[in-house]
Amino acid sequence: SIMPGGGIREENVQEIIRFTGVKEVHFTAFSTFDSPMTYRNARPLMGSERVPGEYERWMTDASCVRRIVERAEAGT
Repeated sequence: SIMPGGGIREENVQEIIRFTGVKEVHFTAFSTFDSPMTYRNARPLMGSERVPGEYERWMTDASCVRRIVERAEAGT
């Protein structure tokens, strides 16, 4: 089976399904959360002014998954 993926969001999942006729899609549904790290040394910058995400975590967001699935099902 061919499964489209990359850039699929709740805003475009219905259009992708309608346009392609696919039955399945692959998507990432995460949110960024502040890390619970207690000691943060901001001095070592590893060659840049800010290391992106150094004190952040990406976690699967169940509500985002739910919204995408609902939109996908409504578009079929």
